[in-house]
Amino acid sequence: MALAFYSAVNLAFGSLAHAEKLPLWEAGFGIAPVTFPDYRGANQQSAYVLPFPYFIYRGDRFKVDRSGPRSVLFENERLQLDLSINA
Repeated sequence: MALAFYSAVNLAFGSLAHAEKLPLWEAGFGIAPVTFPDYRGANQQSAYVLPFPYFIYRGDRFKVDRSGPRSVLFENERLQLDLSINA
């Protein structure tokens, strides 16, 4: 019984111990479909493909990711205090 428990725990959390460290910088691009009316009040619309860049920075104190730019003021296993900017 104990062997089965430890095997299950090892399978569940073993990959976390050997997780690959993510790079400090990442950059890429994405695309999004966008539609606009041809003019104000028009019934016809034009569709466009809009490319956009994205950047991810994973510093010790300053991070920029999906959540936006933020500064980590304090962080431990149970608590994280940060300052973020969002529009």
